[in-house]
Amino acid sequence: MTTYEMLYLIISASGFLMVIVSVSVLIYQTVLLRRSLDVGSNSSVGQRQLEVDKLLVENPHLLKYFLNNVNISPTDQDYEAALAIALLLANFYNTFLLQKDKFQQIYPVESWLGYITDYLSTSPILRDHVEEYQRWYSPELLTLKHAADEALRRNAAV
Repeated sequence: MTTYEMLYLIISASGFLMVIVSVSVLIYQTVLLRRSLDVGSNSSVGQRQLEVDKLLVENPHLLKYFLNNVNISPTDQDYEAALAIALLLANFYNTFLLQKDKFQQIYPVESWLGYITDYLSTSPILRDHVEEYQRWYSPELLTLKHAADEALRRNAAV
């Protein structure tokens, strides 16, 4: 083997090793980016939930419209505030449902689905809002809303 061939072989092997190292670095960076996106997604979901909780803590007189199946009339002085919270909840739930399969969740998805279903089952204003503006929401949120409606009908029949 000539010196030229030896140098060519060494340079080729070095280039191949650099490709392997580069691919390894890219894989590592992709893993880090994925983790960062998961953390950001979980932080966003958690932050939105805290916003809703804070509103309900600051307005405990509205809790009954979200947790006790109490209807509220559009003429009630608290209707606008309750409707605003219903809109916030619906948007939050819809966002979660749209991104839940794209990012790793801090809590099991089944827990979130139960949480959303419970709110839908105990809040007429939330159900009414989602029904009235169903074109705004994902099929999955509508499915959970219809399941809550069905469960309420079954319980009322008993």
